[in-house]
Amino acid sequence: MKSISQLLCELPAELAEEGTTGRDLIDSLIYQAKSESKLGYLGIDQYGTKYTIKKYPRKELMDMMGVKYANKMYVDLKSGGTAHQGYVIGDLWIDVYEVHKWNH
Repeated sequence: MKSISQLLCELPAELAEEGTTGRDLIDSLIYQAKSESKLGYLGIDQYGTKYTIKKYPRKELMDMMGVKYANKMYVDLKSGGTAHQGYVIGDLWIDVYEVHKWNH
């Protein structure tokens, strides 16, 4: 993983322009660091079948299954809200997980 000083040196010129807030720079650094450590996605259905996904979970899962439509699957949170957890494609309920590098 790159250091903060290395990331600062690689910031796009438009972020260094006058009027850019410190929060914008921090958000950009966090996004870039997460993007570098993310390896892709892993889908697991209710039967334990695993699906390796590179970049676009919904599109790639639909292509693998040969379908043109996927419903979003949600999970209830203790706070009372909901969170998108995966997709229902045909009779499969597929949980989708981000895969990140373990060591820094």
